[in-house]
Amino acid sequence: MTRLSKMHPYQLTGRALHKALATAALAACAPAASSFEMYPVALKGGAYAKQTNLELDQLVFQSEADIAACGLSERRYANGNYRPLHEAITRSAYKAVGQPIGRESWVSPKVAGAIWNDDPEYLARKAWHYGGLRKANYYVRLMAEHPESAKDEVSLTRRSHYGDLQFLHAMAPRRDGQPQSQKDTRKALYVWTRAAYEVATGVIGESSKLADTSLGSVLPGYACTGRYSYTTKSCTVLDLFDLSFFWRAEQDSICDARQRELGLTAKQCVTRDLAIGALLHTLQDSFSSSHVERGGDMVPQQFMSYPNDRHCEGDLAVERNRPNIDAALKASTQILDLYSRQESWAKVEPYIATIFGISEQERAEFDKAYPR
Repeated sequence: MTRLSKMHPYQLTGRALHKALATAALAACAPAASSFEMYPVALKGGAYAKQTNLELDQLVFQSEADIAACGLSERRYANGNYRPLHEAITRSAYKAVGQPIGRESWVSPKVAGAIWNDDPEYLARKAWHYGGLRKANYYVRLMAEHPESAKDEVSLTRRSHYGDLQFLHAMAPRRDGQPQSQKDTRKALYVWTRAAYEVATGVIGESSKLADTSLGSVLPGYACTGRYSYTTKSCTVLDLFDLSFFWRAEQDSICDARQRELGLTAKQCVTRDLAIGALLHTLQDSFSSSHVERGGDMVPQQFMSYPNDRHCEGDLAVERNRPNIDAALKASTQILDLYSRQESWAKVEPYIATIFGISEQERAEFDKAYPR
């Protein structure tokens, strides 16, 4: 693995939101669940913004004063104070393993995968491409509503932030309003990351029926459904990761050089890029102190659940969080290095287990409970 250069931020300029979204969609926005920061919607539509194309050593970290403004979600959006942390960490990790992402974030499934967990229905990132304000407003409403007043129970977006899919952000899932046990959280994390990695390496094919894979067990009952997403009784793995059909076009240019050498189709390249990115998002979130309490040696002590009083400050690109952000980059680079060499899950499993604090006994137990 290539050693990353020392960070040397430089100043950026730019607005974060179209005026219509800032006034119409965010005026009443309450604090919402989040993860390490991403750049959700920009003047020209999400990933069109130049900020999303930065690597970590180019990113301007925020001032400590931003922590005090954590609860003022709409003000931070309107002022453009969000930082594309997930995008920057992922870009830097790919560069570190000798595969720099040359594309803009808007047309890179590698980057899209890294923010899939935050926006699985493509409601914010592709808001302007898929209907503009209507979808962006819906996404913000989903995020702003208090969990007890949830109206859209099938929404992957809502369930992943407030409900039983919080493990996608390395947090304890909630069922019937109560956080699940730490062991159940580790089990969900294990099964999810195993399945995502096997999608990324082609062990689970993009045309596989979701219900026939371990993804169907860890994502039960609501996959491929949602107000603005594709609905089908025969939901496939590709359907899950591409709910808005954004990546379905057969464009061979979407594959990188390594994927072309493997003879992959465009759909295979897209599915694998989205899956490994989604795995990296979960891994990166686990280093946010708003998600997981870690000891001085970075060993997980407790997976938290949203809502909690500490949520937000640990997600920001501020200096006090830099050790955790650096750890997220190191872990992302380790997993990408194994992935780039197409190592099997058996080789990756010990790294994942260490990151999430899963014992060898638990790994055997989870494999037995959730066979491939």
